[in-house]
Amino acid sequence: MQYILGFLTLSLAVVAVFSREAIFNAAIDANLSWTFSSLLTWVIVLLLSIFAVFALRFILKGKWAKILFTFLLPLALLGLMFAVNPIYVGDYVKKGEALNIENHVLLDIVEDYKSDFDGIVAVVDYNCPFCRIATKERLTKINLRKTDIDMVLTLNTSDLEKIEGYAASTKSKSLHYLQHKPEADIVELIKGAFPSFVYIKNGKILHKWRNSELGFPALDWIEGGL
Repeated sequence: MQYILGFLTLSLAVVAVFSREAIFNAAIDANLSWTFSSLLTWVIVLLLSIFAVFALRFILKGKWAKILFTFLLPLALLGLMFAVNPIYVGDYVKKGEALNIENHVLLDIVEDYKSDFDGIVAVVDYNCPFCRIATKERLTKINLRKTDIDMVLTLNTSDLEKIEGYAASTKSKSLHYLQHKPEADIVELIKGAFPSFVYIKNGKILHKWRNSELGFPALDWIEGGL
């Protein structure tokens, strides 16, 4: 029985390695923090590997064989986890750039949309593949979570056909897109880095992140109101 339980646990650990995205999405849908959700599969794989070690050690003969097995099995599974699901430095970046801007055309545009806006304006570009990935994988999920954070997107255009085309291609029609004439000051604000994410609260631009800076801790920080 112990033998069967050990191999069953080991099999579950391997399944978890290849189910990281499903586990992450389930945790996000359950409104757990972004950082914890991103690490949850690692925790599951580690715990299952430890359980498997103690369930299967009896198979081995000799003290050193058991010691090596105790360390090598978890390391092998975590190594497989990293190979299948690499960790990128950008996933755990939080800082971005602190700002304190009281007068800007973006503030006027957002004010017209909602006077007490408190949240994120994502500045995206129609031809930017990273913008589309961020919209599909991050922004749509943020919008579905139970938070008080406002979120809108701008393509910096009044062309409704282009806005609707982008929303359709990124399956983000549930998100709100600002429609306004092109403003060079918005591109200057983000220094031409698409996508960028601007945090507005109390009528001020307080923070901004480039795509590579919007890691899981930053998302938790945003949802907490900075």
